[in-house]
Amino acid sequence: MNKKLVTIIQNFLSERTQQVKLGEHRSSTLTTKNGTPQGTLLGPLFWLLYIDSLCPSSSTAVKYADDLTLTPNSIANSKSDLQNTIDEVTRWCDEHNMIANPKKSVIINLSNIHNRYVPPSENFTMQGEQITTETSAKFLGVTVDEHLTFKEHSQKVRKLIYTLLDLKKIRYTFLHATNFLHSLYYRRDPKILYASLAWFT
Repeated sequence: MNKKLVTIIQNFLSERTQQVKLGEHRSSTLTTKNGTPQGTLLGPLFWLLYIDSLCPSSSTAVKYADDLTLTPNSIANSKSDLQNTIDEVTRWCDEHNMIANPKKSVIINLSNIHNRYVPPSENFTMQGEQITTETSAKFLGVTVDEHLTFKEHSQKVRKLIYTLLDLKKIRYTFLHATNFLHSLYYRRDPKILYASLAWFT
């Protein structure tokens, strides 16, 4: 490995200081002892490298910044798989000087929009504390509910669909309709734009 590169990285991560300014007042300078430096170009990259080894064996993990979403690989063994994964993630956090917070964790049992039955919730624990079960939660800004209806977002879209149908009647071109979508709606709720591919193929 390039020694100069190692020196630059070491310099970036060590002996960093921080100060708070409010109006004309400044706090005293303190040394930052841990955490990822925020507001830097390299900070997010080093964070991704740091958590790269967090790969649970019995569940699929989706990592985005400091969010982690776990899905059991097997429906038949979902209870044991998910609890094993939670324990595995907790151990990884302990080994890497991080804190797994059960109060910021949530369990959702998913069904689909056509099946109104949702299986009863199992009890899952993290560090001996029970994790709360909810009927909906935010996932990267998008509210996911237990029936995958996306109600919070689809109600906003419903009015737009009728408007698009009216545009179709007057033979609006696809390009005009696309421009209309961007100008009228996506600016108000950009989640519709970036999450639509995940909601509907």
